[in-house]
Amino acid sequence: LPAGTYELTFNAQSFKCAVVQSVPVQLENVTEVNVSLEVGGTTEVVTVTSEAAVTETASASMSSNISERQITELPLNGRKFESLVKLKPGTAKGAYKNAESEQQIETPRLREYFPETLVWQPELITDANGKATLSFKLADSLTTWKMAVIGSTVDGEVGVAEKEFKTFQPFFAEHDPPKILTEGDRIALPIVLRNYLDKPQKVSATMKEESWFKLSSSESQTFEVAPNSAQNAIFNFEAVAAVKDGKQRVTAIGTDSSDAIEKPVSVHPNGREMSVTQGKVFRETAAFDVNFPADALPGTQKAELKIYPNLMSHVIESVEGILHRPYGCGEQTISSTYPGLLILKASKNGADSALKARAQRYLQLGYDRLLGYKAVSGGFNYWGRGEADLALSAYALRFLLDAKEFIAVDEDLINETRDFLVKEQTADGSWRNSVIITAYTARILARNVNDEKSKLALQKALKFLQTESAKINEPYILAQYALALFDAGERDAALAIAEKLKTLAKTEGDGVYWNLETNTPFYGWGIAGRTETTALVLQVLAKAEDVSHRDAKAQSDNQISKGLQFLLKNKDRYGVWYSTQTTINVLDAMIELLPNSDAAEQETSAEIFVNGQKAQEISLPNKLNNPTTLDLTGFLTQTNNRVEVRQNGANNTTSAQIVENYYQPWKQENGFRANDSDGLRLKVDYDKTTTVVGDEITCRVAAERAGFKGYGMLLAEIGLPPGADVSRESLEKAVADSGWNLSSYDVLPDRVIVYLWAKAGGNKFEFKFKPRYGIEANTAPSMAYDYYNPDSNAVLAPTKFLVK
Repeated sequence: LPAGTYELTFNAQSFKCAVVQSVPVQLENVTEVNVSLEVGGTTEVVTVTSEAAVTETASASMSSNISERQITELPLNGRKFESLVKLKPGTAKGAYKNAESEQQIETPRLREYFPETLVWQPELITDANGKATLSFKLADSLTTWKMAVIGSTVDGEVGVAEKEFKTFQPFFAEHDPPKILTEGDRIALPIVLRNYLDKPQKVSATMKEESWFKLSSSESQTFEVAPNSAQNAIFNFEAVAAVKDGKQRVTAIGTDSSDAIEKPVSVHPNGREMSVTQGKVFRETAAFDVNFPADALPGTQKAELKIYPNLMSHVIESVEGILHRPYGCGEQTISSTYPGLLILKASKNGADSALKARAQRYLQLGYDRLLGYKAVSGGFNYWGRGEADLALSAYALRFLLDAKEFIAVDEDLINETRDFLVKEQTADGSWRNSVIITAYTARILARNVNDEKSKLALQKALKFLQTESAKINEPYILAQYALALFDAGERDAALAIAEKLKTLAKTEGDGVYWNLETNTPFYGWGIAGRTETTALVLQVLAKAEDVSHRDAKAQSDNQISKGLQFLLKNKDRYGVWYSTQTTINVLDAMIELLPNSDAAEQETSAEIFVNGQKAQEISLPNKLNNPTTLDLTGFLTQTNNRVEVRQNGANNTTSAQIVENYYQPWKQENGFRANDSDGLRLKVDYDKTTTVVGDEITCRVAAERAGFKGYGMLLAEIGLPPGADVSRESLEKAVADSGWNLSSYDVLPDRVIVYLWAKAGGNKFEFKFKPRYGIEANTAPSMAYDYYNPDSNAVLAPTKFLVK
C-alpha cells in the first residue's frame, strides 16, 4: 500500500461492524491492528492513534487519504510533491517511477531479525515413513548458514548430515553500530553500501534521527556505486538519551536495487550504576521505603516491584535470571541449567507446557556443554583441560542423576563419575583430608548408592564425619552432613544435627541466618557464603520438622520463616543470589519448603500504594508462573518514597521485592582503587587514548587480592570503547603466558571478561585491540570481583577515547 492514513472496516456475520479510523501506514513499516468484534448488528467506531498489534479477523475495505505532509516525509530526495502524486502505488521492484528522470525506485523490505543461532530443535519425531518437516523463520542476515542434523532410530542407529546454504541479495547495506553506548558518546559510523550488480547504480543512503540520538551530519547521502564494488557512507551521531534497544535504521534506495536495515542500540547514563534490593515475606501487608541519594543523576531513578504469589515463582524467575551470571567454567555451566531442572522436577504441580519446553531446552544444552569438561580420569574439570576437580565432579554427578529423569543421559558417564569419587577417597573415609569437601561429597554420594563400592565409601565417609562433627560448630559442614544422613536413611542422627543447628542461628533484623566460618568447596565466602549456608540449614530443618515433637517443630517453623526472610532480602536484581552455587542451594531450599508453604494457597489480588496514593491493583494467580511485575518509576518522587502492598482475599504467604536502580556521577581516581572491595584491587592502563582508526592499542591490566580474605576465582571486566576490534590472538597469548592463572576469557561488545586464579603478587596481563571507526566516547567501566562473592568488588571509572 502507499503510505498514508487508512480506515479499516471489519465485518463478520452476527457481529457488530467495527470501523478503525486513522490507521497510519508508513514507508518500509508493517502496521498491525488488533480488532475485537462484539456480538450484535450495530456499527462501532474506534479511533486509533498509534500502531497496534496483529490483525485477528476478517475482510477489510480501505480508502486512501495521502496528505502532502506524509509524502514529503518519504525518503526520496529531490522529488517534488506534484511529481510524487503521479506515482503508481505499489511495493515491487520498479513500482515507483520518477516522472521527470524515469528512474525506477523500489521500496525495500526491512531487515531487522539477526539471531546468531537460527534454529535449535532438540527433538523432531518422524512419521511412519521416516519423514519430518520443520518450519522456521529465516534470519535477515546475509551470510552462509550451516545446518547440522543428527538422527537416531529406535534400535540405536545414528545418522549425521550437514548442509550449508547462503542468504544473499545483489545490493545491501552493512550496518554495524555499537551495541552499547554511553550518553554523550559521539560516533562516526560507516555504512558500507555493497553493489554486486553487473552495472553501477546511484544510491541514496538515509539515517533518520530517533529520540535517543542526534545526527551531526546530513541525514541523506548520495553515491554512485560501481559494479562489484562498495562505498562508505559516514553518519556522525551523538547518543543523547538513555535507551534499551533503541532502533537505528538505515535505508539505501538505489536505481535498480535497494535495502533497509535496522539494528538495536542500548545507551546508558554516564555514571556508575547502583542497584538496591529489598525483599519481604508477608500475609496481609508489606511496606518498603524507596529512597534515592541526593547526587543521583536526574532521570535515572527507577524502581520495580515484583510480587511472588508462591515460592515456585522465585525458581521460575531464576531460569532466565541466572543467565545474567557468567557461565564459562564447568560449575557455572551446570548451575546455569539447574533452575530449569528444578522446574521440571516440580512440573507435576502445574508448570505450563511452554515453561517446561524452555526448561527442557536449557537442560539439554547444559548437558551437551558439560560433556566438554570431562576429564580423562573420569571426573570433571573447570575449563575442559587438566586434572579433574573433586567438588566439581561431585556436583556433576548430582546433576547427571537429576537430569536423567528428563533427558537421555549416558549411564556409563554416571558410573565413571561415581567411580572417580570412590577412587579418590582416602583410607580414613575423607576426601582430600578436608571435612568440608567430605561432607559435600558424602551428601552427593548418598543420593545414589547402587553398588558395594559406593555403599562402603559412603559408610566410611559418614563415620569420619560423625567423629569430626562432634568437634566443630561450622553450620555449612553440619548441614551437608545432616542432608547426607537423611538421604542415607539415618534419620535419628540427622535430627540430632538439626537440633544442634537450631542453636547456631544468628538474628539480623526480622530474619535469621547461619554464618559460614570458612570457605565452601566452590570458594564461597562473605555474604554469599552466609546465604548459601542458611539455605542448606533450611533444607535440613524442613526435612526434620515432620518428625519433630510439637515444641521443636514450632521453633523450627519460626526459624524457617525467619531464614526465608533473610534469603529473600538478599536476592539481587536479576532474580538470583550472588553466585551460581548460592542460587542453586537457595532454590533447593524453596523446593523443599514448597509443600508446606503453598499447599493451601488460593488465587488472590493485591493493591499497590505509593506515597499513600493507589497506583494499581493486580491479580496474583496461584500457579507456577513468573512474578507479577510493576514499574513504579512514574509514581515516585526523586528522593523519599513509601510503597505498600496490601493483599486482598486469601491469607496467603506471599513475598515481594523492590529493585531500585539509579546512576551516580563517577569519581575519578588514579591507580588502584580498593573501593568497598574487601581487599580487591584493579588497575587498567591503555597505552594511548587519542589515536586514529585502525591503530593498535595495548591494554595492560593488574588485578590483585590483597591479604588473605577469601580465595578462588576472580573475574576482571575490562571496559572497551565503542567499535573496538579485540585481538583474540593477544588474549590467547595472555592465557598461555599466565601459566593458566588466566583460565579463560569472553569478548563482549563493550568489555572483555577474564577469569583469573589469584596468585601472590597479583595477576598481570595485556591484550590488544583496534578501533574500527571514529569516536569521541567512553569505555565501559572496568571492575574486578570475586565470582563466588560478587559483593566484593573494585570498580574503575570509564576512560574517554578520541579516535579520528
